[in-house]
Amino acid sequence: MRFLMVDAIVSLDGGLRAAGIKNAAMSEDYFADHFPQQPIVPGVLVLEAMVQLARWLVIVDSDFVTTLTLSGVQQCKFIDFAVPGDQMNVEVAKISGNDSKPGAGVDIEFHGTAVAHGRKTASATFACRTYPLDEFEDPEQVRRQYKMLRINGAKARG
Repeated sequence: MRFLMVDAIVSLDGGLRAAGIKNAAMSEDYFADHFPQQPIVPGVLVLEAMVQLARWLVIVDSDFVTTLTLSGVQQCKFIDFAVPGDQMNVEVAKISGNDSKPGAGVDIEFHGTAVAHGRKTASATFACRTYPLDEFEDPEQVRRQYKMLRINGAKARG
């Protein structure tokens, strides 16, 4: 099963910052077990939303040549819960790494935050390693998915 934890990309700032949205819909599979009487978005999936948004930052900045995977979490703090019906505003910022467009085998560090119902739910500092996108996915299919996420982001901005 693949969890898509970014429903909309609201902004991308030159490979340095990104903002996105994750809607916590009751129909998400994980709510059935986490926890049935009081469902919450699992913290690891909040972190995954940050990593996926950082991935989009690198993919777009590299013109759909490079992707990334999580390689380590230096710090992660869960502060509040996101529950069904919440809209999580997720932001990531690149804090270290290659200043030019990333190629394969580059380590990049990010700081991310998630906010739901007006309160910070999580913050994290994490590292990722870059890889050629075409080794994992079809770049044209990724371009189409990105277009949809940007359309959703434009709608979210109003």
